Amino acid sequence: MLVAARLVMWFAVYVYTHVTHQYSLTLWDGGWYVLAAQHGWPHHVSAQLDGAGQNTLAFFPAFPTVIRAVHFLVPLTWLRAGQVAAFICEMAMVSAVWLLARDVWGRTVADRSVVLLCFFPGAFILVLMYSEPLTIATAAFCLLALRREQWVVAGIMAAVCATTRIIGFAVIAACVWEAAVAIRNDRRWRSALAAVIAPTGILAWFVYLWASTGDRLAWLHTEENGWAQHSSVMAIPDLVKSALHTHPADPNQVLALASTALGVVLLVVLIAARGPATFVVYSAAVLLLSATSVNPAGIRFRFVMTAFPLAIIMAKLLKDAAFSAAVALCSVLTGVLLVVTVTNASLIP
Repeated sequence: MLVAARLVMWFAVYVYTHVTHQYSLTLWDGGWYVLAAQHGWPHHVSAQLDGAGQNTLAFFPAFPTVIRAVHFLVPLTWLRAGQVAAFICEMAMVSAVWLLARDVWGRTVADRSVVLLCFFPGAFILVLMYSEPLTIATAAFCLLALRREQWVVAGIMAAVCATTRIIGFAVIAACVWEAAVAIRNDRRWRSALAAVIAPTGILAWFVYLWASTGDRLAWLHTEENGWAQHSSVMAIPDLVKSALHTHPADPNQVLALASTALGVVLLVVLIAARGPATFVVYSAAVLLLSATSVNPAGIRFRFVMTAFPLAIIMAKLLKDAAFSAAVALCSVLTGVLLVVTVTNASLIP
C-alpha cells in the first residue's frame, strides 16, 4: 500500500518537474534536512530576521543522521540518499503502525490502519523528504513497547522520537503517563525507566547545541529569527480571527482551520471510543503542541497524520462502504494537497 501511494505521488511530482523544470523535492524542510546531513549544523546563531537568519540549527538531528548513514553505505548523491532515507523511514512507519494496531485490535484493523495512513490527507509529505515518517515510526514502536512493558525499549524509542522534531515530545508524555499508571496501580517501579530515558535524546541535543553555539536556546532563537516561529496559547483563536477578516481567504489559513477541525473531531472520537490511554495522551500532546505554533498557526494535516492513533481509530470504527469512502476521500485530498504544494511555493505544507 505504501508503494502504491508513493507511485501515485511520485508520478505527479515527475510530471510537474519535467514540465516546469523545477525540482520540488527540496522545497521547504526537505532541502534543509539534506543540507544538515551534508554540512552539519553551524556553530553560531544568526541574529538576522525576516528569513535571513535561517539555518540548519532549526532542524533536529535524527532524520539527517539517517540520510548520512545511507550516503555512507550507498554511493548516491546527497539528494538521492535523502530520498532513500525517506523511503526507509516510511517502511519503518507502516511496519510500526501495523504492529501496534494489530497488538491492540487485530490484523484487520492493522491492515486498514496502514491503508488510511498511506492515503491520509497529510501523506503528501511522504515525497518531500520530511521527518514525519521517522517520528511516527519511533512513536509507534515506543507505544508498542509500553503496551508490552518493555520499559527500556520504550524509553529509547521515545528518546529517538524526540530528536526527529519538536512534536516528538508528545511520546515523552505517553511514557510518563504509562509509568505513572503502572506505579500507581501495581507498584511496577521499573516502568519509571521509560519516563527517565525518554527525555535524554532531546536533552543531549540541546546540550550539544549549547556547547556548540554558546547559546542555551539556540534552537528556539533560530526558529524565531529565521522563521518568525514561536508558541502562543492564543494561536488558534488568533488564526480564526485572522481568517474571518481576510478577504479573499488565505489558502494557508483555510487549510489550517480544516485540519485543526479534523484533528479535534478525531481526538474526540478516539476518547469516546475508549481507545488506549497512551493513544489519547500521545495524540492530544501532538495536537496541543501543533495548536500552539505560530507562523504557521494551526494544526497542519501532516501533524494530524503524526497523531497516527487517530487513523487507527478510524480504521477500527469505519466498516466496509464507509471505510472505502473514507479512503477514496483521503486519496483525493492527498492528491490535491500534493499538486497544490509542489506547484505553489506560498502554500506551507
